[in-house]
Amino acid sequence: KLMENNKISRQEKKRKKKLELLEKELLEARGEEGKKVKEKFFTEATKIVFTIYFRVLKSFPRSKLMGSVLEGLAKFAHVINYTFFSDLISVFQGLLTADFLSHRDSLLVVSTVFTILSGQGEALNIDPASFYKHLYNSLFSIDHIKTHEDLPLALQAMYDMLIRRRKRVSKARVLAFCKRLGTLSMQLAHHGALASLGLLRQLVNTHTAALQLLDSDHEVGSGVFDPSVQDPEHCSASNTTAWELSLLSNHYHAPTARIAQHIAAQCPASGELSLPQDLKKEPLELFTTFTMEDMSFNPSIKPPAAAAAGKRKGGKRGPATPTTIATNLATIPLDDQNINFFKAYSLTKPVKTNVD
Repeated sequence: KLMENNKISRQEKKRKKKLELLEKELLEARGEEGKKVKEKFFTEATKIVFTIYFRVLKSFPRSKLMGSVLEGLAKFAHVINYTFFSDLISVFQGLLTADFLSHRDSLLVVSTVFTILSGQGEALNIDPASFYKHLYNSLFSIDHIKTHEDLPLALQAMYDMLIRRRKRVSKARVLAFCKRLGTLSMQLAHHGALASLGLLRQLVNTHTAALQLLDSDHEVGSGVFDPSVQDPEHCSASNTTAWELSLLSNHYHAPTARIAQHIAAQCPASGELSLPQDLKKEPLELFTTFTMEDMSFNPSIKPPAAAAAGKRKGGKRGPATPTTIATNLATIPLDDQNINFFKAYSLTKPVKTNVD
């Protein structure tokens, strides 16, 4: 009986092992089928979505859906079929010349174009000069109040056009955009200025020609720098310097001042003016890390020390309330129903006496 039990247990073990192997193979087969089904559905859904995008672009360019269409194209430009690239770029050129797009939509157009040209469309023989010019002229439309949240789109477009396509960019364009980035940083909130300087640091490290903007003794070519020239190729940016960095080095936000000093020192890898690790981030990451959305500084700013009460002029004063304001106004004398502030000030001003 013991021998028979041993034989049965061995047979059951072999049978269980075979069943486990079969189940494993079945699960793998089901998983492969599931992946194929998912890929099929994803392909069909993508075709339908892009059909809607292209229909809106060609037939309804003034539709309110244009913003959503451009955001979708900018996000999924890497999965667009190669055969559509030329038609898409020609449509985008027409949209920019029509001049009815909003500022954000025009930035989305430029961002989409350079996402295409820096990816699968790199082999296309297309001159994107009009898109360079449009972005160069629209950068100063980004301000601290209304359009500050559009800055990441502009920075991403510049990253694609100047760094990912660095072998196809002329020296004049690189210098013009570096100069414009420095000037743009002067009119932004601190997290926007920090992100812009982060991209400027990457440009200086990528293009050695940009170092001449940091040297006030470099040889000057023909012409005078003119920021009002619309074409970055012909604004003579080689005849100027990035003097904005000297002002940004005294910025109220310590990390912004630190990165400005780092760039002005030609981006040293070590030493006193080298960057700490938390500032060696991508520009978009710097923008979100140091944002003011929660109404607080990062890092927090130390409040000024309270002055001694005896050293304050006039001593301690209570808070200004409607009652105290009304009482103070009632004590001011009237001259012909008009308040004489000079007379009131001379009456309340303390008289200095000379003490021997």
